Amino acid sequence: MKKFLVMLAIVFSASMAIVIGLSQRKAVMIISSRWQEISREIMEKLQRGVTIVQGEGGYSGQQLHILYSVVTLTELSRFKEIVRKADPNAFVVVTETLEVMGKGIGNQPHW
Repeated sequence: MKKFLVMLAIVFSASMAIVIGLSQRKAVMIISSRWQEISREIMEKLQRGVTIVQGEGGYSGQQLHILYSVVTLTELSRFKEIVRKADPNAFVVVTETLEVMGKGIGNQPHW
């Protein structure tokens, strides 16, 4: 009986890790001169929204556009491939999210 309970606990823990891992969201910021093409491709191919933030290069003082999007862990490789094809020199930052709420991408119940 003890072995059964231990095995049940292991199976439960592993399945929860998989469920939590697959529901994980990643926040991605992209700086690229090809921002319009990248934005369009993300919206069309991944059906994900993109926020465009006006920025300025700290060193260059040049005006630029920063793309911000949130994707699922399973979408991340396709997302990066879209960026890489459009601009191999794009500056890309991928960060963990703790909680995401919102239509279409949220991993929490709507408030």
